Amino acid sequence: MSEKNFWNYIRSTIPLKMYRVENRVSVGMPDIHFVKNGNAGWIELKWVADFDSNKKINIGLRQSQHIWLKDYKKSKGKCWILVKAHHTILLFDGAEDLTKSYKAQDLIMKATWVNEGDMNENKWTSLARCICSDF
Repeated sequence: MSEKNFWNYIRSTIPLKMYRVENRVSVGMPDIHFVKNGNAGWIELKWVADFDSNKKINIGLRQSQHIWLKDYKKSKGKCWILVKAHHTILLFDGAEDLTKSYKAQDLIMKATWVNEGDMNENKWTSLARCICSDF
């Protein structure tokens, strides 16, 4: 799977209206804009090939992305980092600094929402509710 394939996977499963944004002007701007029932915000997608619990993992969040998300969150905007790592999906608060490497268990502990294993409609709905919440 790649980040593009992850987008193709989630766009038809998460019950949110989502728009993929390719922006070469605003450095660090997230990949996805979402809206549902007046709740709107941004999601940065990341895909990790190796989620080995014995290794340190870098999800690939660039410093410019972290700064963009942190500034947006500071202005009371909703923003998230959604990571697909093997059979695990993790949702992080956008202000979380994930520019460093962490062990898998540490990433799971930092996450706002986690699913290990298969997803179903109820889990996708739970994820959408979390994304739209006022965390």
